Amino acid sequence: MIKMDIEGYEMSALRAAMSLMKNHKPRLAIAVYHELENALKCAEIIKNANPTYKVEFRGYYGYFEPARPYMLFAY
Repeated sequence: MIKMDIEGYEMSALRAAMSLMKNHKPRLAIAVYHELENALKCAEIIKNANPTYKVEFRGYYGYFEPARPYMLFAY
């Protein structure tokens, strides 16, 4: 399992882990509450690396509008 809460650098880390996700498909738990667009891009990067991933968003951060997902889980 890979867990990330790296303050907006999740996309860079995921891009660096493309071959790992493609070949080994580790479970992922990623904090994505920083920006809604980043949350969606993280899901896209994961699915591009390995289309067999199932991606779920859980929890919502509603302090700012629009509300955005808090966590991304991929398995």
